[in-house]
Amino acid sequence: MRQHATTYRKEIKQLKQHLSAENLQYFEDFYESLQLHGIRYSEADLNQNSYNYLLDLVDAQKDGMTAWQLFGSSPDDPGKNLVVNMKKMSSKSQLNYMFLGSFLVISGILASRVSWTSSADTKISLVYILVMFAWTLLFVGFILKIFTLQIKLKNKVLGYLILWLYCSAFMTAGIFAIKYLTSMTLISVPIMIGRTIVIVGGICNILVLVKLVNNDKKQKAV
Repeated sequence: MRQHATTYRKEIKQLKQHLSAENLQYFEDFYESLQLHGIRYSEADLNQNSYNYLLDLVDAQKDGMTAWQLFGSSPDDPGKNLVVNMKKMSSKSQLNYMFLGSFLVISGILASRVSWTSSADTKISLVYILVMFAWTLLFVGFILKIFTLQIKLKNKVLGYLILWLYCSAFMTAGIFAIKYLTSMTLISVPIMIGRTIVIVGGICNILVLVKLVNNDKKQKAV
């Protein structure tokens, strides 16, 4: 049976104590790279591969070898090679992230328009909502694709440049939508429905933030 991700993290933390300063720095750089390139993969698989990698490094160190002699001069390369052969995030999980992102955007739009002091219905553009929903689906989907592309690119700077350009294009499209679409095909959203969506969206935002913070703490603990 495969060990749980938490177990691997504990084992990794213990094994790192046996590394020399040079090999430890190499492994830290490798682990950071693996987490970045492995955003579309399960945490358990990432930690299992990191653990196996660390075992090889500890054994090699006992024989007098350094990490760069065993794996190469760049800590980034082993991480790329590992994730290429790993099982990717399922299509269902990707869709969940895409729809979650779209829902958070829509709830954010409603939050900026729903009144908490008046009982009047909220006026909102149906065209604007649909466009932003579809655009956010595409944005999240392509973000996942871009992280996969970064694995194949040898130039890390180019990968970050592509990510920056894509995010800039998304922000520009959002500004365009706000300017030209917010007054098209206005519909009335009952005040209680609008408030409910905003509250649920806020709770989802908090849950997602808590999950991200917890994951970050887990990685730093390794």
